[in-house]
Amino acid sequence: MTDAVAPQLEPLARLAESVADASIRTVVLVEGRSDQAAVEAVAERCGLDPAASGFLVAPMQGASNLGRFLDFLGSIDLRVLVLGDAAEAPGMHRCLAGAGVPESALYVCVPDLEAELIAALGADRVQELVVEHGDGRAFRSLQRQPEWRDRPLEDQLRRFFGSGSGRKLRYARVLAGQLTRERMPKPLRDVVRTLEN
Repeated sequence: MTDAVAPQLEPLARLAESVADASIRTVVLVEGRSDQAAVEAVAERCGLDPAASGFLVAPMQGASNLGRFLDFLGSIDLRVLVLGDAAEAPGMHRCLAGAGVPESALYVCVPDLEAELIAALGADRVQELVVEHGDGRAFRSLQRQPEWRDRPLEDQLRRFFGSGSGRKLRYARVLAGQLTRERMPKPLRDVVRTLEN
């Protein structure tokens, strides 16, 4: 018998270790590591320190794991917030209802976090950031591909972030780090406001 944790349960095991810290009062569940990076970056931009504010952001490795996380957190007296993409929202609503978590705990990105970040900063500014971070040549290569050549800049950027290894995570940090409170996408702004209360 092995002590290894099944891959789909690894993030839950990490969460269990983290919430053993008695200072944690709120857990923000997110689909993946790029979402975690964005939430942590905007919290920092707004002056929220996780240790002082008593929250942690936990990636679930996919929205399909929400039920497992809620089952675990249901036995602990913690406030739960959930950030997810619009396509996953119906299933997430069902999981929250089944766990007795208020519907207001779900913050939905339309259609996803990358689109929200691009809209908040503007596609032209995001393209500038891509160039500033050394990916201008790779992005221009994608833009020349026949299937992407005539697509809107916003769509090209979303595709670019999702097509390279580690790129989505890296640019989640970069883009979220550029946001002011006034230009923050509503789902992220609402999460921050809830964490502040």
